[in-house]
Amino acid sequence: MAFVIATAILLFVVTFVGYNAFASQKWHQKNAGQEYKKEAEHYYWYFVYYNPDDPRLFKPRGGAYTLNFARPTAVISTAVLLGGYLLALYMMYN
Repeated sequence: MAFVIATAILLFVVTFVGYNAFASQKWHQKNAGQEYKKEAEHYYWYFVYYNPDDPRLFKPRGGAYTLNFARPTAVISTAVLLGGYLLALYMMYN
């Protein structure tokens, strides 16, 4: 059962990473040549990224990614990932 949950979570993440790559490419093509706002304006508490004008769900940051919490899917994907993790922990210890 844990394998099924882990596979579902992996497919969920891969789907959103693929969508993010597509949305990122479209956003950069649309905004090419324009002045970008400072990235620091869109970060809260240093790690929460919130930019309603950015269509990407995953925002590249250094060598990793951060979620754009202006997108409703960021909250949903966070809840699904945490829920899957907690369910896997529950199933492992019961």
